[in-house]
Amino acid sequence: MGLDTLDGYRIEAESEKPGWRGATGRLLTFAGFVVLANAFLVAMLFRHILSFRAQILSALAGGTVGVVGMIIRGNRRDQINVAAISFGCLVLTMIVVAMIEERFGWLGLVIFVLVFGWLVQRLEERSWKNL
Repeated sequence: MGLDTLDGYRIEAESEKPGWRGATGRLLTFAGFVVLANAFLVAMLFRHILSFRAQILSALAGGTVGVVGMIIRGNRRDQINVAAISFGCLVLTMIVVAMIEERFGWLGLVIFVLVFGWLVQRLEERSWKNL
């Protein structure tokens, strides 16, 4: 691990709030994002266990609690923005996947994912060439 990475971790640790506020923020962040991740896994792999509404509600609750925990523990604004954008994209992905599977079935979903992955790879290659 490079020294820049260790220095970055040290600076981030110094910016967090100490005491109960920091501990509560860390607990809320961890619990919220674990709930969010589990809601996403259930939505992608075990769709038929929970209703779609329950999946979306648990993802919204988990992401909201995680972002609130980041605010309480004193994370920087850019870190909170990245977490909030990721959380929004995750919920949007859950909705899009459910709609595609309902409309085109499992095979249509697999084809869509493969084409989308190929498209993202091409866009990434093009952006790296332009840099």
